[in-house]
Amino acid sequence: MAAVIAEGLVGQAEQLAAFGLSLDDFEQDTIEIWPENLLPMQVFQAMGTQWRMGFNGPIGLDYNVLPMMIKQLGVSKKERKRVFDDVMVMERAALEVMRE
Repeated sequence: MAAVIAEGLVGQAEQLAAFGLSLDDFEQDTIEIWPENLLPMQVFQAMGTQWRMGFNGPIGLDYNVLPMMIKQLGVSKKERKRVFDDVMVMERAALEVMRE
């Protein structure tokens, strides 16, 4: 998992360098992701542009896209139900935060 995090930081550092900035220019909170939550988090992040919107803002993720995204990210058939359930938990938590 450390390799995944390091890879992401390298990409961010390269993008920031194009503007004369570095990671040290920004305050960052470090979060730790347990291995069993890595796939659901990656799927949730990939679904970031798939929110259904109502008159008062987001109402939930577009579940028509979710199975395709799960397959695209290489989630095994054995893990798909668990990942789907975990994404739904993250969706509910995100909606609560967005409604604050």
